[in-house]
Amino acid sequence: MSMLARSPYETFIADYLTLKGYFVTTDVRYRRLKGKRLVSSDLDILAIPVYQQGDLRPIIGEVYAYTLKSRDTLQELLNKLTEGELQHNGRKIGLGSLLKELGFKDLQELERHLYAWAIGGTKLPGDEILKIAREQGVKIITFKEVLDDLIRTTRSRIEREEWFEPRNLTQAVVALILHFQRYFGLKI
Repeated sequence: MSMLARSPYETFIADYLTLKGYFVTTDVRYRRLKGKRLVSSDLDILAIPVYQQGDLRPIIGEVYAYTLKSRDTLQELLNKLTEGELQHNGRKIGLGSLLKELGFKDLQELERHLYAWAIGGTKLPGDEILKIAREQGVKIITFKEVLDDLIRTTRSRIEREEWFEPRNLTQAVVALILHFQRYFGLKI
């Protein structure tokens, strides 16, 4: 199950993770430092495995609905995903504090994902972006990768069952497009 996010891009990722076996919530608010200022922030994606079987681990994620091609933007997003627990005027703040409040004892058990529309540009190639993120414990997943997986798994389900009840709007749209493609020759 996923909650409707403020951003359609976050909803798309939340729906995808729901289909992968997660309970997902979006836009989880918390306080963090930006420079020396205390600001309100949010965690775009918090995904908890519905069943404690297999190799699914909790996921925290940021959704960046643009092409990721700037070192500064990349580092800002990575900092947000890797921020620990901070002290400010005697109060615990930051992503690490939020996650501890939510009951996560070992923050290393979390997968950290950055979902980006696409990656790479002339100044910062995609392979370098992936390397920088990997070194900081963050996996970058593009929207194309998500959509390819959604199409593959939905197509497989249609081939097995012909028709099925989609679990969310994103899967319903993909299934409809695949049905129109299959039965009416829709060209995409």
